[in-house]
Amino acid sequence: MDKPKQGNFGAQFTKLAKESNKLDFPRQLLEETPDAVIAFTPDGKVLHWNRAAQVTFGFTRNEAVGQLLVELFVPPDRVDEEPRIQCDARFQM
Repeated sequence: MDKPKQGNFGAQFTKLAKESNKLDFPRQLLEETPDAVIAFTPDGKVLHWNRAAQVTFGFTRNEAVGQLLVELFVPPDRVDEEPRIQCDARFQM
């Protein structure tokens, strides 16, 4: 019985590992930074919430992701002011 050919498995594995690390590095950076990082859609829906955001704001990732920033940060009695503030902020950029 012939031995299976090893071919370039080692080189392929090394290439795959390097590519995997490149793809994973930004995610690791976002998670390990001491700064709160929150990514959200244009309408304010939370897409990403890192550990520092959890420590800073007190909401877990599961509590924050999918929620609107307004629901997390704006006091209920001030919600009606938020659209005007957003509009003013856009025009000041």
